[in-house]
Amino acid sequence: MDTSKYSAPKLPTIKNMLEDISDPSAVQGEEKLKISNNEGLLFDAYNCYLNIKRLKEDLITQDSLNTKLEDLNTELLQNIENMKKQR
Repeated sequence: MDTSKYSAPKLPTIKNMLEDISDPSAVQGEEKLKISNNEGLLFDAYNCYLNIKRLKEDLITQDSLNTKLEDLNTELLQNIENMKKQR
């Protein structure tokens, strides 16, 4: 018997499940979605995860912008000194 055509099923990860909880289109039905206390905690935990991820990305962007600002300030000070020398 050739078993090479069979593979193990891919189970969803915790991240996939948390994403599905926050996506209302993932749950289909006629009844409105009722979030129990535990599901609410998972939803809050996932939103916290997203916020922390967004903050990390913002910090990286902020560091890059601060570096550019420091370079521009240095250049501005050099230009002011050069203008003073020309007078």
